[in-house]
Amino acid sequence: MNESERSNWMEGLPQFDADNELITFAIMAAFTKPATWLDVGCGTGAVVNTARLNGIDAFGVDQIQDDNEHFKNADLTQPLDLGRKFD
Repeated sequence: MNESERSNWMEGLPQFDADNELITFAIMAAFTKPATWLDVGCGTGAVVNTARLNGIDAFGVDQIQDDNEHFKNADLTQPLDLGRKFD
């Protein structure tokens, strides 16, 4: 993704994040809260952050993320091994 494509994509994320946060709460309400949560294609990480605020060991992967304790930058067209399992 070039910088122009990334910029255009990022502009649309705030509403997408808000909708996904609501979906996260609906999933937890319907199926109980999981102990762990993997968000592949996590974008800004809003869902990961929401899950973590609710006590879930959540981790996100996306090409726009910086590697840190809760996120990994990765090419999502390639195989991925995070060295752990998720619910």
